[in-house]
Amino acid sequence: MPTKSRARVVVLLVITCGGSRAVGQSGWSIKAGYNYQLTARDDYQLLDALPPQKLNFSHDTIGANGVVDFPAQDLSAKLDPTASDGNSQEADGSVAVQAKVGSFHLKASADAFSTRVQNFLPLNKVSAEATTEVTITETDQLIFHSDKPGTRRVYANWDLVSSIGGSPLFPLSYTSSDAKGVVSPHGFDPNGNYDFVVGQGESAFYLEGTGVPSAPAIPPPHGGVIDPSMWAYSYTADGGITQPTIDHLEYDNPSSIPVSFLATPGRSLFVQWTISVSAHAIVNNFDLNSGGGSAGGSANYYHTVNWGGITSVVDADTGEPDTDWSVESASGFDYAHAAPEPEPASIVLAVIGSIAAAAIARRKSTAPRRA
Repeated sequence: MPTKSRARVVVLLVITCGGSRAVGQSGWSIKAGYNYQLTARDDYQLLDALPPQKLNFSHDTIGANGVVDFPAQDLSAKLDPTASDGNSQEADGSVAVQAKVGSFHLKASADAFSTRVQNFLPLNKVSAEATTEVTITETDQLIFHSDKPGTRRVYANWDLVSSIGGSPLFPLSYTSSDAKGVVSPHGFDPNGNYDFVVGQGESAFYLEGTGVPSAPAIPPPHGGVIDPSMWAYSYTADGGITQPTIDHLEYDNPSSIPVSFLATPGRSLFVQWTISVSAHAIVNNFDLNSGGGSAGGSANYYHTVNWGGITSVVDADTGEPDTDWSVESASGFDYAHAAPEPEPASIVLAVIGSIAAAAIARRKSTAPRRA
């Protein structure tokens, strides 16, 4: 099984409650980064002195004026058929991230495709692999105020809107994995009976930090919680030699994820959240009968990870509601209320783009099967 690589979008919110009622302007920042690794390999082409195609890149930046904007980066490593080698290998990746305080838009996708028509050297490596990651880090300084003494428990939400009007036809955020392969007619033989194609697609979403509950468990093979200290899902789909295979998984995220933390007016408090997405796809092709395979993973939260606002504040000891409180931040963002939703026009354009991208991916992933 390939080593899992995870894309991380880190959203770090540092909340400080102090004695001053004024918050300095230097206590917040937005940082973001992404990286990708794409490889298309064909040992038959090595016989023609054609090396594997590899793309490796990582980039980090601090947002100017509190805004990070990396337009979608669509990448590809590809080996086309040659006169002496009819094989074709392709690894594709896409990353994008936009961020400002309280509003995070990020996605990572990876796809791999392989066909093999040469079969006289079954141990020759023919494969495609793609890994993508994204990272966002936000730091802010907040001060809570209340006329009542004592520690407060603050309840809030991160919002994830899964679709327009709740319709699965118009998804806005999702985590999905696909894989196709060719099962060996001989079954799996660890002693060297190579005649199969294995595809594996992975995708993951993470939210962790202060006051974040564990994600509800999803029994395998549909997915699973990666770490009980975070709200995290990892989805793996297998195609080919692994039996039984699960060739498609898609996770409909919840509409919101609750968080809660303690805050005492006049005292410093630091709160940290981490949001991450990742995708990984790999196809290893050992088919001896002109077979092919494909794999893909996508974690797309490009328009829908937003601060949902503070829902209530209560006395930490008695549970009595506190309705006379306020909060201010160094960034100027209003944490008491939800971040503004994307404009309808931008949502529609995003949906159209997502549908078009999905259609292209489906066409490309139609892998040849043995007769």
